[in-house]
Amino acid sequence: MNTSAEAVAELGADPLQRSAERLFWASVAGAAGFALLAVLLTLMRAVPERAALLARLRTMGLRRRQGWR
Repeated sequence: MNTSAEAVAELGADPLQRSAERLFWASVAGAAGFALLAVLLTLMRAVPERAALLARLRTMGLRRRQGWR
């Protein structure tokens, strides 16, 4: 009869188990990459709107230093 430690070691050495673990971590990394890409694209899309807003506020007396904040 196998002990639980031996059973865990046997399952951990299974090639299918290792492949599933690699696939899981690759999926996690891919999801993190897509999340970062979504944030960056959202920020890039907001740049023209922010520039127009700052231009309007500058015409109303906003200083450049205040715009940076």
